[in-house]
Amino acid sequence: MDLLRCWQPDSLSSQEPLVFGRPGLLLAILGDPRQPHPQAKAALTTLVEQGLLCAHRALDEQNLLTALVSGCLGPPQVGCTVVLPSTLCADEASAIELCRRTGSHHLLAIFADRQADARLLVQDMHIPLWPLGRTTGQNLLIRRSEGPEADPFPTLLNCSLTDLANRRPQP
Repeated sequence: MDLLRCWQPDSLSSQEPLVFGRPGLLLAILGDPRQPHPQAKAALTTLVEQGLLCAHRALDEQNLLTALVSGCLGPPQVGCTVVLPSTLCADEASAIELCRRTGSHHLLAIFADRQADARLLVQDMHIPLWPLGRTTGQNLLIRRSEGPEADPFPTLLNCSLTDLANRRPQP
């Protein structure tokens, strides 16, 4: 399956545009995509108040893929490399489902020099934080964290930002 088929038009979200805007940010999922966590919104509020986040997006209206693409296309444009955790997606079908799922989890872009503070804060609140990767380069690269021996980190998507901008879905 072409993962870009999961990309939703930006107009489906009532939220402000998500912009990463710089390389070196830690991308992570706050909360568990499989089930709501009652303290996730409180943790997000605290992370924002303490200045630990460059950007964030609730994934209740928009899926993970759409949020990643939106963040990458900026402006300014910056790519990212994401590795989906095996705990959340054991195979390609579940990885695609994670990218297309909406729910009570959030995509975070955490300042590199503040990531330890963010991780400790979330850990103290007993909320899952799933590191995904970093903002970098001129491509959106999404991989699974486990695969067959011949391809231990299978690629689900590797698309240049120029190609993504040209393929943006229309409402």
